[in-house]
This record gives sequence, structure tokens and C-alpha cells, in this order.
Amino acid sequence: FPIILILSGYGLKAIIINSTDKDKKIILSVFGTGLATIVLVLLTYSSFSFTSTNEAGQYDANTLNLLKEVRQELLAVDIKNLLIIMLIATGMVTAFLFRKIKVSLFVVSILLLSAIELFMISKKAYSIIPLNNTEQLENSVFKQTPINKVLSSTKDDMRAIVLGRDFTSNNYAYFYPLISGYSAIKLQIIQDVIEHNLYAAQSADKINWNIINMLSGKFIIVPAQLNYPFLTFTAKDDEKKEVLYTNSNALPKAWFVKDVKKMKSSEDIVLFMNNSEFKPDSVALVLESDSVEKTNYDGRGNIKLVDHNPNFIELEVQSENQQFLVLSEIYYPKGWIAKLDDKELKIHQVNHILRGVEIPAGKYKLTFEFAPPTYYSSLTYLWIGNILILGLILIPGILMLMKKKKV
Repeated sequence: FPIILILSGYGLKAIIINSTDKDKKIILSVFGTGLATIVLVLLTYSSFSFTSTNEAGQYDANTLNLLKEVRQELLAVDIKNLLIIMLIATGMVTAFLFRKIKVSLFVVSILLLSAIELFMISKKAYSIIPLNNTEQLENSVFKQTPINKVLSSTKDDMRAIVLGRDFTSNNYAYFYPLISGYSAIKLQIIQDVIEHNLYAAQSADKINWNIINMLSGKFIIVPAQLNYPFLTFTAKDDEKKEVLYTNSNALPKAWFVKDVKKMKSSEDIVLFMNNSEFKPDSVALVLESDSVEKTNYDGRGNIKLVDHNPNFIELEVQSENQQFLVLSEIYYPKGWIAKLDDKELKIHQVNHILRGVEIPAGKYKLTFEFAPPTYYSSLTYLWIGNILILGLILIPGILMLMKKKKV
């Protein structure tokens, strides 16, 4: 969008300052082509499909026809508005090129026309999406369903996962943290687990419950009924045909394990997590190259979550013996710092995607903080740049005032 604004400014400048008699034909032909294209769309838009192949499989014929009619009507209104704006803009440009109006009137009219168009678009957006009314927005976009009510009323630090056709949907994330969902910037280690673990268990349904459990998957949302002793029916959405279960085997935000198992490669770790022998509540998998020396612990102790937000986690840990703690958060080495009573700890990559730290015997405050040096250095550069820009703006003005005083 900023690039379009910059190019528009250059285009307006070219018409005002650099246009010659030879350029008139080129400029008018460009506007003429634009008008012709809009008219062509206006004459042929009724032949457009207005529905996708996915929608054809989701809705019946009556619903599809209704969708098509609504979309046709919306497009027709937009095309007509665009045609009117283009006709006025072409008229103003033509009048200016043939010196019928002054530069000031031309610039003001173009800016006014742009403002009117932006107002029309904004008004339409606000009529569809009421951004200024949170309650209305929630009712229209995030409708309350039996499942949503359970998720939004649950206040803890666990997660939900959607299994099935809506795995990549982020809708439920508005109400509760999600394991599933779409992200264009997710790490490769997350994709590895999705592709090679989540549906690769050595069981009939292939669902790897160990992965879901170690990611604190308390709520399971599925399009069909599941029969497992550790799942409790919680809610049902008849409209979306989805069922919500509570998973009693879900692990908490952090826990102590009894064993640290070293493996040769990341591939070996990923494959082993599909094995029925993998028990994430008692075993942590690390690479052979990892610096963890002790591999056996008693796993006894207390962990209390004190504070948790995207950039900071605080835990109270207590144990009579040295322990190895697994944190159910994605491993990312660049920027995360672990401290035990202000003493920095090494964060180990555990189970391919999680974090682990060695905890000595005693009672401590354990914190994880995201504080990348590049972030703070970029803030410094930003302030320096702002000061320089401010100086470039103010200094010429100050010099001009000083010259006037001397005169």
C-alpha cells in the first residue's frame, strides 16, 4: 500500500510538472484503457462463477445461488462506483492537460476524489466488520457456540487442538491457545512434528497422543466421536458438527522427567516419538552432541507456574535432588534466556521441539525471557534515525530564521 501511494505521488507529479504535448495522447490513452476495462467488466460480470469448488462441496444449490446473487450485487455496486470515480478523474486530467483548470484546483480535486473513495471503502468495511463494536464483532465473526463457551470460560495455561478438516483454522485461537492452526512463519521443527508424528503413531487411528500430551493438549476438537478412557465428552457444536473432549492425560506447562535419552540424530528422535515406548512424562529425548551429562533423575519435586506471556515465563521450582525440567514451549535458541535466581542456564532442545533445563537441588525462581540483542540494537538505530530526520527537518528552518534576524 505505501508503494502504491508513492507511485501515485510520482504519477501526479509527472502529470503536473513533466507532461508535454506529446505526453497528452499517452496519458489519455492510459485513462481510456482503464475506463474501457471497467466497462468490459461491468458488461460481463454476470458470467463470473462467484463460487469456488470448495464451496460447491460445502453448500446446497439454494445456498450457492444466494451466495452468487449477493456477490454479484456487491461487485456491481463496486464497479459502478469505480466507473464514476474514473470518469471524474479522467475529466479532471483532461481539463488540466488542455489548461482549462489551474494546478491548485486539479490537485485539490484529485485529493478530494481520493478521500471520497477511501471514505466509501472504509464505510463499507465498517458496515460489514464493526471494528468499533467489540461485542457486535464477536457475535458476527466469532459466534458463541457450545464449544467456544467452554474454551472462553477456561482460564489456564493449557492448549486445544483441532483434528480433522479444520486443523489449519485459527478460529478457536480467539478463545483459547491452539496447537493447530495456520502460521506462515512457523518453524521447521513444528512442521516436522506435524508431518512425521501427529498422525504416525503405531495405533489403529494413527493419532500420536504422546505428541498432543507433551504439547499440553487439554481440549480435543474433532468432527467425529472418539472412544478413549482418557477423553471426557465436554461439548458439541451441531452446526459445525464438531465435538469437544477434555484430555486427562495432557501434561502441564512444565514437569520433571526421570530419564534423558540421547540419540544420534534429529531424525532418530522424531521417529522414536512414534514408538509406543516413548513416554514424554518420564523421558526427554536429546541429541548425543548435547551437553547434558546426567541422564537419570528421580523426577520428584514441585513446579508452580507464576507468570506466563509470549515473551516471559516464570516458574517456582523445588526439589530435594537435581532434576531435569521439560518446558512445553517451542525451542528457539535465538533470543531466549533461562535464568535460575538470576544465574543463566543452558536451554536444551528436547523432544525435537520443546525446551529443557537442568535444575539443581533446592528452591528457586526459574525464568525464561525472550530478549534478543538484535531487537534492542535495532531500537537504538531507530532512535538515532529519528533524531537525524528531526535534525534534517529543524536545522534548515533554524538557519533560515537566523539569516532573517541578521538581515
